[in-house]
Amino acid sequence: MKNAAVSLRRLKRYPEAEQLLKQALSVHGDSSDYYNQLGLLYAEMGQTLDSLFAFRRSLALAPNNTLTHLRYLKALSEARQHEEVSRGLRDLLQRASNDVDVLRFAFVHAQQRDDLDGALHYAQEAVAQAEFLRHPDLAAFYHDLANIYRQKQDMEKAMEIFLLSVEQDPSYSQAYINIGALHHLQQNFEEAERYYLKALSLEPDNELCAANLQKLRKVWKKSSDSLAKT
Repeated sequence: MKNAAVSLRRLKRYPEAEQLLKQALSVHGDSSDYYNQLGLLYAEMGQTLDSLFAFRRSLALAPNNTLTHLRYLKALSEARQHEEVSRGLRDLLQRASNDVDVLRFAFVHAQQRDDLDGALHYAQEAVAQAEFLRHPDLAAFYHDLANIYRQKQDMEKAMEIFLLSVEQDPSYSQAYINIGALHHLQQNFEEAERYYLKALSLEPDNELCAANLQKLRKVWKKSSDSLAKT
């Protein structure tokens, strides 16, 4: 039943998935796994309160399940219960301090609360674990870390880590955009254009990148015209 419900959820056939999971609970009795799947389903449906209820029931039956605890915290975050998220996250980090997904969520939570020092700490920890695990999304972890350095105005370090991101995944268009933006700010117009064009070759419909490229070329032309007059 569980596999069938998961398949239905992935197909966005939510009412059928919900009916199947509720049927499984009525037949098999309380099950952490079924409540966990029900919580995921309600989260995707945007029914945050139902999602929280299901995850709470799942955790009551399996209180040490890290993945369920993390999903519960994400649902709490969606419900904007940030103080409860902070408390739950502290508890979770005490027993899952090396879990890369927990560290990444801690980074996001700190960032949402404008705690850049905390975000930097957790992003660094997440990168270290992702590197150790050779995580398939390592480029995204580098990108998270680079963004924090950018927010902290350490542009040199941000550039270094963004370049690691595209080295790890040459198809990571967002990193090319951010590298282009850093060059743009530093008035390295030719390099900025090169990275914006690379991003657009990977993601032709990216409106933000196209707008940035247009602004860049206007500033570049204005700068060139001013130099020509001197």
